[in-house]
Amino acid sequence: MEKKRSFKRTAIIVASFIAVLGVSVFGTYAFLTSRTNEVRNTFVVGSVETEITEEHFNFETATVIDKDPQVKNVGKNDCYIRARINITPAGENITVNELGANWVDGGDGYYYYTEKVAPDELTSPIFTKVTIPTGWVNYSNGQAVATENFKDFDVIVYQEAIVADLEGVSVYQDAWAAYNGTTTTN
Repeated sequence: MEKKRSFKRTAIIVASFIAVLGVSVFGTYAFLTSRTNEVRNTFVVGSVETEITEEHFNFETATVIDKDPQVKNVGKNDCYIRARINITPAGENITVNELGANWVDGGDGYYYYTEKVAPDELTSPIFTKVTIPTGWVNYSNGQAVATENFKDFDVIVYQEAIVADLEGVSVYQDAWAAYNGTTTTN
């Protein structure tokens, strides 16, 4: 009788072990092969791309040139724009005059366009006139003829643009401050 009990006990232990092993193996298999609904995050890459355009470059007088550089947003996102103007030769009393609408001098070497520029839109002209020294251009029979002093003359407009749709940014100052890693003060 003792053998029967020992055999019965061993059989119960073996059966329990097999049951636990089966539950473990099949539970692990079920866990590892279970599927959930796939979640996809879709990101759309935007772009901020701009170019400088100009329609006029005419001599108004021997010392005033009509010039109207504008910046066009050719990207996919609204943007804020700033421009820097380099004039050569330096120190020759050459000035740009008549800032266009919505352009302000930032006092940091840049002129800032205060409005967002939508895709395929243009800013107003950054400036409309350039004044050069007397004697750089001679006017003869309605034709402007450049003198030797004029040969190195250049007005270079460098522009930058940043995306306008940033969280917490509603004005151009905040956008450029974020770009520069600074804060604005009111």
